[in-house]
Amino acid sequence: MKTEILSEEEINIAANILKSGGIIAFPTETVYGLGAYAFNEKVVKNIFEVKKRAFNKPLTVHISKKNHAKFIAELNEISLALIDVFWPGPLTIIFKKKCLRLSILTSTNETVAIRLPSNKIAQKIIEKSGFFIAATSVNISGEPSSICYKQVIDEMDGKIDAIVYCKNCEIGVESTIVDISNNELVIKRIGAISLEKIEEAIGKIGKRIDKT
Repeated sequence: MKTEILSEEEINIAANILKSGGIIAFPTETVYGLGAYAFNEKVVKNIFEVKKRAFNKPLTVHISKKNHAKFIAELNEISLALIDVFWPGPLTIIFKKKCLRLSILTSTNETVAIRLPSNKIAQKIIEKSGFFIAATSVNISGEPSSICYKQVIDEMDGKIDAIVYCKNCEIGVESTIVDISNNELVIKRIGAISLEKIEEAIGKIGKRIDKT
């Protein structure tokens, strides 16, 4: 496979590749993402295969506007508070799922992870593609996530349809992940947003840290 190298100005080309069932690598503020159309089970499966990721490890849905979450997830008081403060930004929220078309992406889980990146390139690609993007970090499972263009080339050249150029991701650390699907706040992974920042935003509503 020949991998196209796209500039930041070639957003429409990246979006068209996604629309046609391709996989692209695109920058976010945290790390580079590996993305495809979330409702195309075949291409979502290809992401798992390219990344060598176990199928029981769900991917994250990336959106371009806050209100898009309501179409695939059940929102609650905690999630609305988090969305108001931290989106767009490096916070991934796990919701109770209400969209049955996300079966491969979410594995057998009744939940779905959603993020709204603050990186303008990522936002424009998602918006131009006109749908939800299934995404995960650019790396072979178990290896460090790619935070710059050179690392993405080394990992994915010849394996995916296109790479969108960006010298470096702004933060270079994975997003923080929280689970609010059971109406309590469970910290699944501390990343770019600290526990203290989350507590400042919403207090100690049902908060606990998942030790698994």
